[in-house]
Amino acid sequence: MRGASALAEFLARLEAEHGDIVSAFDHLTLAIRNFHDSGNTTSMRCPLAVLASLLNRLGRHEPAATIAGCVFGPLITAGMPDFGIVIAHLREVFGDKTYQSLARKGRDE
Repeated sequence: MRGASALAEFLARLEAEHGDIVSAFDHLTLAIRNFHDSGNTTSMRCPLAVLASLLNRLGRHEPAATIAGCVFGPLITAGMPDFGIVIAHLREVFGDKTYQSLARKGRDE
């Protein structure tokens, strides 16, 4: 199941950047569901980070900031160097105080 989930995450990244947004969401749904159902919440953070990036790109900044707060950490920043750009953009959109509030909400849930 891990391999299928990792592949779905990879395909979601490709679709989000070069293809069909709906297909990207479908792949993310599969990856997140598989990781969740298997209890692998650590690996679930990667497709959630891709989801936050995609939502940010689509202008859905509040859910993007909340999800980013939930998944932010050294594993994500090492595996997705562009995630720092997403965080910086969200801080710019909301200001530091509001971004921190939304990110905290994601961490606490």
